[in-house]
Amino acid sequence: MTLVNQKTGARQGNANYVLYYLAAQPGASCNSSTAPASGGSCIFYDITKGNDSVPCAAGSPNCGTAPAGGNGILVDPNNPTVPAWTTTAGYDLATGLGSVNAANLITAWNNASFSPSATTLVSLSPVSLTHGQAVNVSVAVAAKNGTGTPTGSVSLMATPNGSSVGVTDFALVNGSAAGTTTLLPGGTYNVTAHYPGDGSYAASDSAPVQVTVGKENSQTTLSLESYDITTQTFAPASSIPYGSIFFLDGQVTDAAGTPCAPSPQQTGIPCPTGSISLTQGGKPLDVGTYALNTLGFAEDQRLYGNIASVGSFAIQAQYSGDASYNPSNPATLSVVVTPAPTTMYPLEVLDLGQQYNGSGLNYLADSGQSFTLETAVMAYSVLSPPTGNVAFFENGAAISGTAVYVPFSGSPNPWTYLNAKLTTSIDTPGTYTFTASYPGDGNYAAAQDAYSTSVIVSDQTFLITPPIANVTVTAGQSGTTNVNLTKVDIFAGLVNVTCTLPAAMAEATCPAATANLGNNTTATAPLTITTTAPHTVIPSLAAGKRPSGFAVLACVFLLLPIGFRRKLPLLMLFVVLAVGFGGCGGGSSPPKDQGTPPGTYTVNVTAVSQNITRTGTFTVTVE
Repeated sequence: MTLVNQKTGARQGNANYVLYYLAAQPGASCNSSTAPASGGSCIFYDITKGNDSVPCAAGSPNCGTAPAGGNGILVDPNNPTVPAWTTTAGYDLATGLGSVNAANLITAWNNASFSPSATTLVSLSPVSLTHGQAVNVSVAVAAKNGTGTPTGSVSLMATPNGSSVGVTDFALVNGSAAGTTTLLPGGTYNVTAHYPGDGSYAASDSAPVQVTVGKENSQTTLSLESYDITTQTFAPASSIPYGSIFFLDGQVTDAAGTPCAPSPQQTGIPCPTGSISLTQGGKPLDVGTYALNTLGFAEDQRLYGNIASVGSFAIQAQYSGDASYNPSNPATLSVVVTPAPTTMYPLEVLDLGQQYNGSGLNYLADSGQSFTLETAVMAYSVLSPPTGNVAFFENGAAISGTAVYVPFSGSPNPWTYLNAKLTTSIDTPGTYTFTASYPGDGNYAAAQDAYSTSVIVSDQTFLITPPIANVTVTAGQSGTTNVNLTKVDIFAGLVNVTCTLPAAMAEATCPAATANLGNNTTATAPLTITTTAPHTVIPSLAAGKRPSGFAVLACVFLLLPIGFRRKLPLLMLFVVLAVGFGGCGGGSSPPKDQGTPPGTYTVNVTAVSQNITRTGTFTVTVE
C-alpha cells in the first residue's frame, strides 16, 4: 500500500473496496499453480492447494482429535474434520485473494471506478473548548450525482501539527452520523470529516472547521511494584527488602486521575504525551527523564541500583506537560528499604563419611581427626552479599578458630550468599551436635540453621605418649630423641612425624621421620637434631675479597709467552716473595660464624596420619 500511496499521491482510506473490485475484473485473478510468475494481466495469484492449519494442544478450542499423548490440528469450527483453513478457488480464509503482483496492482489501481460522494461536517460544537470537554458532531454523506445512499462509517480528522490524525469514528445511518467526542487534541487547527467509501461510492472529505482546544490540568502518580519470591509475582509495595527487584511506575492522567488505558476509544480519555522526571533528594534518579508510552506510562526497571541501602527514600516525579495537558504538581512516593531476610544453607561436614542410623545421617570421625564445617548465608538479592561472621557451635558452645569466607554477589543473578568454612577436630569420643547462626549486618537480617548436624567420634586414633625426652648437645654435634606413638582401638597406618625448630636456633636441622602403627600397639619415630659449631668463613671473590697469591701466579703464567714459561722456577720464586711481602704490609683475620648459638630451645613436634594430627614439644639445649 505504500507503493500505491506513492503512485497516487494520496491516502487510500479503506483499500479493501478497491482490492475486491479489481479482483472481480476478468483476467485479474489467476491460479497460482498454473499462471506464470511474470507477464500477463494477473493482479492476484489465487492459491488453490493446501491449508494453513497449525498444531494445537489436545482439548483446546477448535483443536481436532489428537492421538494418545500427542497434539491435534486446528479445524473448521463448523466442520471438525476439515483443517482450518483450507484453500479454495477465489477468496478463502486461508490465503484471502492470494499473493499480489505489485506492478500490475499499482498500474490498475486507478481503474477502479466508484460513484463520487459528498461529505459535509454539518455541525461541530463548541469550537472553543478545554481539552477533554465533550464536542457534539453531526456529519452527512450523500451521492454527489444522482440518487443513492453511501454506507459504512465516517471519521473525524484533526490536524494539530499540520498532519492529519484520526480522532474517532461514527457509523452512518441513512447517510447521517451524529455523536460526541472528548478526544480532540490541544491546539488551534482544522477538523474535517472523512468518508472512506464503500463498494459503490468513492471516498470524500468535508470542508474544514477550525477549533481551539485549551490545555487541561494533569495528575501524576508514582507506584512501586516489588517481586515476591514466595508467590513469584509483582505486587504493589511501599516497603521492600534490601536488594529485591522492583519496578517504579509513573502515570500521568487527567486531573480526576482517570487513566486513558486500555485505549482512548474505550475510556474517552486522551492519553498524555511527553515525559516525567524522577528525582531523589533533589538529584536526578537513575536516567532522570523518562518518555511516556502511548498510554501515559513511564517505568524504571533498574532502580534497585540507585536505592541500595537500608533506610527511607522520598522519590519525586514531575510531568513536563504537552499540547493537551498542563504540567502537574510533583508526585512523591515514600519507599522504605528493610534488611533482607536470610536463610542458612544446611550445615555440611567435609572430609568425613556418613552412616545412616535409622533416623538420620551421621558423620563419622576418628578421635583427633580434623574435618571442615561448611554453610552459607543466602538471600534473594541483586546487590552486595552479606558480610560479617558466621558462628559455629559444638553442642551449643561456640567453636574457636578462624573461619574462611567467600562472598558471592547477586548481580545480575538474583541470589547472593556468604560461604563460610571452619576446620576443627575432637579428641574425646562421643556424639556431637553442630549448628550455625548468622547475626546479620546492616543490610541483611539474622538467620539460624534450621537443622543440626551430628558427628560421631570414635576412639580409633593414635596418640603421642609423653613426655618426649629433651636433648642436650654440644654445638657441632647431633642429638636424638624418640617420639613414642600409641594406637587406640583398631587404628592402623603410617604416621609422619615432623619437628619445627625456632628461628633463633640457626644452622640446625631436624629431618622428618615416620613410624608404622600396624600390628604393633606402639611405635617410635626417632628425631635427630644436628647443630653447627663455630667456624671460620672463607673469603670469596663474590664477597669482594682480593685473590690469593696462587691465583696471581696462575694468571701470570697463562699470560706469558711460551718462551718465558721455560723460566718458570725463577718466576714462581718472584711471585711467592711478592705475595709474602704483601701479607706483611697488614690485613685482617678471616671472619667467624658462631654456628648454632648456645641456649635452650623449644621444638614443636607434629604427628599426622589419616587427617589425625597430634602435637607435642621437647627442648634442645645447645652448649
